[in-house]
Amino acid sequence: MGSPKLAIEPDSASETRLAVITHFIPAGARILEVDAASLTRHLPLGCMYRSAKSDIVTAETAAKYDLIVMLTPLQTQTGAEIFLRELAQAERPLLISYRNDDRLGFHDLVRLIGRNGFRVETSANVNDNEMVLRLAPARKVINVSPCSVAVLSGGATFGERLGRQMIASMLPGEADVHHIDFGDLGAARETYDLVVLGAGQGLFHPLFDSEVLDVVKRGRLAIGIFGTQQRELLPRVVLDHLLDNMDVWFARSRDDVMLYGRGRDNVTYLGDWLTEQFPLGHGRDAELLTLNEDSLRDLPLDRSIAAIQRHGSVFARALAPLLCALNSADTVAYADDPGVPCGEFRSLLHDIFGRSFPDNEFFQVDRDAVLRYRARVHRNVGLMRARIDALLRGKSASSAA
Repeated sequence: MGSPKLAIEPDSASETRLAVITHFIPAGARILEVDAASLTRHLPLGCMYRSAKSDIVTAETAAKYDLIVMLTPLQTQTGAEIFLRELAQAERPLLISYRNDDRLGFHDLVRLIGRNGFRVETSANVNDNEMVLRLAPARKVINVSPCSVAVLSGGATFGERLGRQMIASMLPGEADVHHIDFGDLGAARETYDLVVLGAGQGLFHPLFDSEVLDVVKRGRLAIGIFGTQQRELLPRVVLDHLLDNMDVWFARSRDDVMLYGRGRDNVTYLGDWLTEQFPLGHGRDAELLTLNEDSLRDLPLDRSIAAIQRHGSVFARALAPLLCALNSADTVAYADDPGVPCGEFRSLLHDIFGRSFPDNEFFQVDRDAVLRYRARVHRNVGLMRARIDALLRGKSASSAA
């Protein structure tokens, strides 16, 4: 038996070079190769190929392709200036080859690239004397700066865990997110670019205190993503002071907006964004499912959702499980606190159905109303994402409705 073959066994230095270049070419791309026709046998699946002379390649021509390739050296600085400046107008990536024996030094080449509308995006060595560089249009680069974000929320209940999962999709990819539990506010850092109060859940009176306000004030920007509950016990003055220190409160219910947002331009209606986590379905299991927060505490989120949505009839003692069930069950019921009603159930039902239903009594789910609610919330979540991005980048954005 012979020795095993290498994955790539080029016949020559040229084949080695082309094998490296192939890694820069995506499948299905439209390729324009300038001043050569070397790639015809080395293209990934579905690529369209054309070669042309550099003196006839214009920005208009280059714009018809996904990638421009020029593997002959940029021999003179004058020629390189003209070539790069013309192709930069097409705003297409450019693949070039650089050899150590080129008349243009490498650092001079990088400066030349930068002042003519491109930047070096990535590169790979072919051998000790040659490298391949992929250039990207410089005007398409968005300046990205890391930002620090504090998220104040609980993390134990079904709804809180889902909310934390949702937060990541609202923030820019460069965000350094610091989750702070309400029971551990002392862990907060001295400053943040953004403080987010809540992750969509309902906050009640002990959480509107001076310690929470202190952390909110540590942010250059501050927003709220929460609803209210046990409203009879809420300290209105403290809540008002908290809202005074927020750029935007994305309120979970219209009741919240009407009760606490009148006269404010920093309060907007979001809806319960957790509905984005629940697929539409149809419960086939005829057995009644009764749920409280402890029922779901130890289950993974996906299994919890699947377990709820298997049932056609659900009795829920917590808001997030009820919302989940509304997307799949035929009949539902809920139980509020008989002592101090949380008010969350009533607010959610009014937002979805335009009316509330008595607790501890089953009612038929109006699927069309649920669909309309999902559409409204989906739109508002998209607007919230844009608003957060605009705040962090210092721009203005339209509010949700």
